[in-house]
Parts: sequence; C-alpha cells; structure tokens
Amino acid sequence: MRSFLLALLLLAAAPAGAQVPLVLDAKALPLIWPTGRQDYEQRFLLGNLPRAYAIGDNGQFGGQWGGDTTIEKTRAAALKLCADRGGSECKIYAEDLDVVWLGRPKVARQHAPGPLLKGEGWAFVPDDRYFWQGPSAARGVVVFAHGYGGSAFKGEEGGLQPPPYIRAFNNAGFDVVRFSREWRVDSHSDEMTQHLREGLRDLRRRGWKSVVVAGQSRGAWNSLQVLDTPDLADAVIAVSPTVNVTEAGGQVLVGNPAQWPKTGETHAGHTRVVFAQFRDDIFYTNGDERVAYIRRLLGKSAALMVIDRPDGLTGHAAGSGAEFAERFGVCMLHFATAPTVPNGC
Repeated sequence: MRSFLLALLLLAAAPAGAQVPLVLDAKALPLIWPTGRQDYEQRFLLGNLPRAYAIGDNGQFGGQWGGDTTIEKTRAAALKLCADRGGSECKIYAEDLDVVWLGRPKVARQHAPGPLLKGEGWAFVPDDRYFWQGPSAARGVVVFAHGYGGSAFKGEEGGLQPPPYIRAFNNAGFDVVRFSREWRVDSHSDEMTQHLREGLRDLRRRGWKSVVVAGQSRGAWNSLQVLDTPDLADAVIAVSPTVNVTEAGGQVLVGNPAQWPKTGETHAGHTRVVFAQFRDDIFYTNGDERVAYIRRLLGKSAALMVIDRPDGLTGHAAGSGAEFAERFGVCMLHFATAPTVPNGC
C-alpha cells in the first residue's frame, strides 16, 4: 500500500512534462528481486545522506544510509551487505541523489541557493542535500526547525541533517529549508518563533505554492506557536514538542493541566496539524491528557492527525529515526497534501 501511495504522490508532484529524477524511480532498478525493489523504495529513498545502494548480478541487494560518515565508507558498506546476502558481482546502483549504475554520469541538477533570510544567530537555509527546484517549479516548501541545542553545542546546530521523514516531502516535489538557530540565541523561544513567522511569510511572497513547517522538540513547539497567525502554513508537523517550562504555555507539554489554558487560543484556520509523541519521553508523563488537550486546542484546524505513542518507538528523539520515517513519512505527506483530508493512514 505504501509503495502504491508513494507512486501516486510522486506522479502528482511532477508538473506536466517534467521528469521525476531517475533515482526516485524504483521501477528502473535492473536485475533486482521484488523484495529489493520494495526495500529501495520504502527505506533507501527515505534515507539521509550519505547513502548508497548495491545490486548483484543475481538480484541480491544491499543499502546503507545516514550516519556521520563518508560516501566512500557508505558505498563499501552497501557492497559488503550485498555480498554478505549472497550477491554476486555487486555494483553500486545509486548513491546520494544520483544513479551511477555502470558508470552512468551524474545528471546536472539545480543546487540550492544560500540563505533566503537571516538575522542575528538565525537563518532560513535551503539544504543542498535534497533536490531543489525553486518556488516556480516546486510543489511547495517544507521548513524544518531543529531542537534546542543549549550550551552543550559550541556552534550552530542547524547544520545537522533534518530527520528522514522530511525526505518523503522532498521526494514528492517539496524544496527543503532549515530554520537554523545558533545555540547562543536559541534560548529566546518566543523571539525565534517570531523569526519563524517572518520566514514563512517571506516564503509565501517568494511564490511557493504550499508551505509546510515541521519541527522536533523545541522546534516543534515553535511550529505549533505559528498557529496563532492564520494561514502562515498549510500544514504543521510537531514531533515530540517541548519547551522550557518557565515560558508561558510550556506547561502544555510537560504536564501541569492547570497551566494549559495559558497557551491561548489558536487560529489554525485551514492548516492541517500533525502531533506526535512517544513513550518514555523524558519531557512529559501525562500523554493521555496531552492528547486530549491538543484535540481541544486544535479543534478549529482543518484537520488533526495524532501519532500517539506508537509501538516500538520510544524516547524523545524517536521521531528523528529511520523507523519513524518508514512507518509514518509517506502517511504524513499524504495527510498534509491530499486534496481531501484522509481518514487515516
């Protein structure tokens, strides 16, 4: 079902006459077994860079992606996995954003520009580790807001790659922009939210047809806060939202129901909202109450999708991993973009 849905979304994303990048076309894979084609489409194509996929002459396969490593080591790991599975004469089919099978030259692609908007310690940064089309050609743009780095980070945390589920949006035609904040200014959450609002308005003015804002932890809280302004975003994805409890409204996320009304009324308008939380998140203990409150608070939004403590995913960072992307990435994309709001995944 996910493969069929992904194929439909890719087809819908491509403008008339445009071609989907070859690396995204799982049907183009040579020799490979059906299980390998499924693995490539549902896992590899959601994998962060560096990534590589190997195919053997007998149809075996092996892929490697993500991690703090080099493309050379990633390529070697993919070839080894293919061989360990019994693959003969394993060769690299794809790496990063390109098909390189049998010496195929890399296709020239449009590279992301420098920061679109910036201020003291923050910037809206297009990410060149994703396909980039620009406002006139892209289906839309997804802005990712990372979590708070705090004093443990001695530089800009925003250079970290967004979580793998963002790949689902990019594969379907969305440009990717990071809302990057340096740790030394990121403690001012409400101020950063105002910069996020400014940036979303700027993206609208530049001409992107659809604007999605997604965030992790503090970035997810900032993303929820933009709902106080109608129609800044077509969709908000808040994964493991949390914020310093001393800030007004922070208690909605850490567990003091008496303080929850301080979050104020949202004006979500037609914005679709995804709220995700996980078991064993150190920032809350009352998941049932959080979900009930979010449903009341966001009842005026066009639609609300709740991913509530799914089995097998635990901890505050569960939404940043490959398994979350594989289970929910395409589903969230469909929820955010389908002409009619889906009933479920």
